Amino acid sequence: MKKKQSEWRYRNPDKVKQHSTYRNKHKKHEISISEWRSCKSYFQQCCAYCGLHASEHYRLRKGVKQKIDLHRDHVDHNGSNRIDNCIPACMNCNSSKYNKRLFDWFNVGNKNYSIERAEKILTWLYIDWKVNMT
Repeated sequence: MKKKQSEWRYRNPDKVKQHSTYRNKHKKHEISISEWRSCKSYFQQCCAYCGLHASEHYRLRKGVKQKIDLHRDHVDHNGSNRIDNCIPACMNCNSSKYNKRLFDWFNVGNKNYSIERAEKILTWLYIDWKVNMT
């Protein structure tokens, strides 16, 4: 796997640079611990997209299953790095969405899509983050 990845990086330096620039732009979140806790609590400690509970969120590293926290996903990748543009996402949803616009990715064609989740995400982004942070 690493050999294929190295070969791809060698053949695609422009894409590697574009990805690095993208990652560095959004690397730092301006979210306090209490804001992040409030956000996760609002979504019942679950991925806002698929509903995976944080207690079930693991990754394999060197063959060992490790429990990890939900990711802080930028809903709009050109938006702020603050809580008004952030929701909890599992590693799979976060990776799958990458830098796509929210409803270009999270729509009826997405296996995890539900109107209830979409409405909850929008309510958080436009109304409830303000209520929960005061």
